[in-house]
Amino acid sequence: MFRQITTSELHSLLKEIKIDLIDIRNTDDYKLGHIGDALNIPRDKLMNNPNNYFSLNKNYYIICQSGEEGKKTGHSLSKLGYYIINVVGGYKEWRGKLEK
Repeated sequence: MFRQITTSELHSLLKEIKIDLIDIRNTDDYKLGHIGDALNIPRDKLMNNPNNYFSLNKNYYIICQSGEEGKKTGHSLSKLGYYIINVVGGYKEWRGKLEK
C-alpha cells in the first residue's frame, strides 16, 4: 500500500501518536537537521535490503528533501508489500522544528 500526506498532516500526526518516520536523505543532510524522532536510513541502503529495516505489518512514513525520492521509494517498497506513506514536499515544505 502506498499513499501520501502533506507536511501539515505530518505535523499534526506527530502531535497525536508515535509513528515510524524514516528520513531517506544521506547521512550528511540528516545531520544538518531532521525531524525529532526520524530515523535516518539513506535511500540506497534501504533499497538494497528493506527486510533489514522494515516489517510487512507496519506503516512507515518516509521523508526526503523534496518528496520526489520518497515517492519513488514508496512506490518501489509498496510493490514489495510494505505499507508506505510519503511526505509530499519533504523538508522543503516542512515548517516545524528541526534537530541536529
